[in-house]
Amino acid sequence: LGVKLQQWHLVAGLATDLVFIVALPCVAYAVLLRCDLRQTFALRAPPPLLLGLTLLLAAGGIVANLDLVAQTDFNVSEEQRAQLEEALRGLTSLPLWAKLLLMAALPAICEELAFRGFVLRGLLAEGGPAMAILTSSLLFAVAHLDPVRILPTFFLGVVLGTLSWRAGSLIPAMVLHALYNGAIVAGSELEGVKAWLESEQALPPWARLGGWSCLLVGLGVLAWYRPTPVGAAPAKAECSGRRR
Repeated sequence: LGVKLQQWHLVAGLATDLVFIVALPCVAYAVLLRCDLRQTFALRAPPPLLLGLTLLLAAGGIVANLDLVAQTDFNVSEEQRAQLEEALRGLTSLPLWAKLLLMAALPAICEELAFRGFVLRGLLAEGGPAMAILTSSLLFAVAHLDPVRILPTFFLGVVLGTLSWRAGSLIPAMVLHALYNGAIVAGSELEGVKAWLESEQALPPWARLGGWSCLLVGLGVLAWYRPTPVGAAPAKAECSGRRR
């Protein structure tokens, strides 16, 4: 349905897809189950350390994304490339602030409410964090319907899920998601970056070293950090309308 909406009108379809197909059903279902919404979606203030860590993870995540995409061998024909450019024409005509709102802020809010909010925290209520993070990340990657980006999207989901779980809050994941998307959108507006992307050249060694170093340091801090235990939701005691 989301694909059909975007084929009808890319900008309006994308916004409708994110709000009414991705986020709203999760919120509505939590309300139907009479869940504690603040607990279900982990809407609480995060530790300042992990909120600040999003800058390192965003920088490293972009480099990892570019590297993983470069390692994914998918041949795109000239016809497919032309169709993609035609489909994206509605976005390229938008001002930068509108692109950031549509492709950075809105996905960060809606997708995090769904995948690191309702899905991840629901899985945390039923089992261990490793399986919950991996499962929610796989669903996150598959939902994007893009074989070329399924590996980097899965990897990003793991980072977002781990960050949200460690922080006991959805806010750092939203911030990281927005920074990640926003940097890619803003970077694509720069002529030098655009020319480099179109050339399909490998990352310079200094950029690869710096990006992966940021990512490894950020993940190391996440591994070291020990959060205050927070109950996962939706938990049985907090959703009074849960299955009978």
